[in-house]
Amino acid sequence: YRNDQPDTLFFGGGTPSILTEKQIRAVLEEIQNCFRVLPDAEISLELNPGTADYEKIRGIRKAGVNRLSIGAQSLDSEELKLLGRIHDKEEFLACYQAAREAGFENINIDLMSALPGQTWSSFFVSLREVVGLKPEHLSIYSLIIEEGTPFYDVYGPGKGEELLPGEEEDREIYHRTLTYLSRHGYERYELSNYAKPGFECKHNLFSTSPVSSLFQYPNFGHDVPVWLEDDENNSKQILKIMIAIQDPLRERGNAGNILFSSPFGVHCKDYRDQRRECVMKFIESIWKISKERNIKVIFY
Repeated sequence: YRNDQPDTLFFGGGTPSILTEKQIRAVLEEIQNCFRVLPDAEISLELNPGTADYEKIRGIRKAGVNRLSIGAQSLDSEELKLLGRIHDKEEFLACYQAAREAGFENINIDLMSALPGQTWSSFFVSLREVVGLKPEHLSIYSLIIEEGTPFYDVYGPGKGEELLPGEEEDREIYHRTLTYLSRHGYERYELSNYAKPGFECKHNLFSTSPVSSLFQYPNFGHDVPVWLEDDENNSKQILKIMIAIQDPLRERGNAGNILFSSPFGVHCKDYRDQRRECVMKFIESIWKISKERNIKVIFY
């Protein structure tokens, strides 16, 4: 990857906004050392409004992040409680204002629809207020009840599913949202993503494009897919960035082990014919490098 020139970096959830300016800067510097990141690259970070004040957000901007994705989800206090969010409406509004004051000129806001008891009218209250803030981008997702989650235990089949909006109401919310946002200058470029012209998320455009499967792209973190070639230098780069990500855990007094989901989390250039050989070479390279650095690596 040494000659690759990424034009988008994305710090995704969990909650990367718990990292300090120093920690974010360390990760970005290590990525810069391993890749030729383009000067105008879009660098996004997902932010929970309950984890950041002005100083924190200013530090994120100073560290090099230039696009913020704020997880509002709703501006209704009861809906936020239902979702288990740690912030309220006032904290979200303060967070958004702080982001503007810190110099962010590219902000996304996340909202959720099809929540229990929600109607178009109740959802529109949040939507209208968020649009009034004039963010550059909006991501609006319908709630999906996944088996094995607390929501499934309460709203799954044969339980409280009658409290969820029906398919017709869900479609109504979707189509009326599309119409409303279009009138306010937002174009839908993906199923759940809307942007002012020129502010489509580069990361979304690439990662969901049909051609993205033709390219390699590296991911770093716990239990994420990693594209690689049979090259020890690539393994070194991956491990160095993993170390930069893991260092904040060491600072908090945790063990700081580096975990790879393998082999299912490792993808190879020639997936069908060389996958096993590629995975074994990757493991051997990581193992060798980790022993030299005295780092405990766990494959699971």
